[in-house]
Amino acid sequence: MYVADNPLNAADPSGRQALTEYSMANEQSRRESAATEPVGQTTADLYGEALANEQIAEAQSLYSSFFSSGDNVAIAKGTYVDMEGNIHNFVGTNDFYGSRGWELYQRIISPGGLQQSVGEFIPVQHFSSPGDALHVEFKVIQYFENLVSNLPANSRIVVGISHPAGICAACQYALLTESGYPVTQIGNTFIVTLEHGIKIILASIIP
Repeated sequence: MYVADNPLNAADPSGRQALTEYSMANEQSRRESAATEPVGQTTADLYGEALANEQIAEAQSLYSSFFSSGDNVAIAKGTYVDMEGNIHNFVGTNDFYGSRGWELYQRIISPGGLQQSVGEFIPVQHFSSPGDALHVEFKVIQYFENLVSNLPANSRIVVGISHPAGICAACQYALLTESGYPVTQIGNTFIVTLEHGIKIILASIIP
């Protein structure tokens, strides 16, 4: 129960405990019957969207702390729950290429850089060719493709993107046509469904 925006007995100040409980309950549901669709998926999507929108401000704050306006960097800040119910916070950026990209890349991996300021950082790379460098949205998808077996079924990975112009048109098109997964677009939020009903909710400011 919340009174004046404060929970009774000071429990669950972030509101994220519900995300943990929901994920664990649905993992049990998957084990009991993989063919049964858990109840409340739409509610979980709406709750996930709200949390993803909260992450946008945190992503933008990280951008302001390490980069200047005009730097070609998009930061993803997100959270997810593992199979044991532990909540993880993570950060990632796009890959880089070229000499200017090398400068930005070094700003991330150097001592005291963005990579060392957070506990869980999606690996970033520098390439000589722009065709090899992934945008941050696809870095996130790639990262969680490899973690599916460690996540509860039907859980939500909520992600805010820092880019002030929102997810770029090229990424929007690629997400809808090239991700290899079912994708739903709601404004400038994209919901990518992985295996076992696990969904990545990518939110950014609507330009």
